[in-house]
Amino acid sequence: MAPTKGANSPKKGSSLPSKGLKSPSRKNGMKKFFKKRQGKTKSKPEIVAFAPHPSFHFEACIYQHNPTNDGHTAAVQKFGKGELECDTLTEAGFTTHKFRRQPGRSNQIAKNEGNGFWRIIFLREIEESTTETRRKGKDCLEAFLVDPRNTRYPQDSIEYSDLGGGIPLDSFFLDDDIKEMLKENFEESDLDETFYTKFPEFARICWDSDHNCDFADSLGIPRGM
Repeated sequence: MAPTKGANSPKKGSSLPSKGLKSPSRKNGMKKFFKKRQGKTKSKPEIVAFAPHPSFHFEACIYQHNPTNDGHTAAVQKFGKGELECDTLTEAGFTTHKFRRQPGRSNQIAKNEGNGFWRIIFLREIEESTTETRRKGKDCLEAFLVDPRNTRYPQDSIEYSDLGGGIPLDSFFLDDDIKEMLKENFEESDLDETFYTKFPEFARICWDSDHNCDFADSLGIPRGM
């Protein structure tokens, strides 16, 4: 059976293509992304945008001052919790935030090296993610972040990186959040030991690395793919 609804932020129905998916095979690309940022502690603030499989109907943005520390995101987090109103973010589809996964750890939240605060991923509802929509989302978030009314540390400018679409969820999201996304996208009857057999490409978009997740085990997803 096809997926039912989008994950966490996506609320519109979604379905898998009738033809087999082309595996994004992003593992090497993500290794390059993290390797590129290792040791780079002095760099300009940037917004990093990406999207998972289109069935999820959302894009994600990370705002970081350097590879090991997020920028000042308190106001955006308040917006995601409903504690702060912002028409421009709402109209752009920004909804909530998730905690960022520590690379190489199944369910460990990444922390800022400087202050130890948890690192954040911002989600934006989108019908179809493209290069243009991700840049539009970046522009909206950047306008909010450079406004001194929204941060104690406004930046003159923010660089931008687009990782593209089809990014495996386990590159950035916790296993618990991936589990919830799948539960919102699929019928309960699909989420059993036959899941990997029925949806192998989709499964690899959720876990593209050597996972250590009991829920993935229950879906028949092999470890060390």
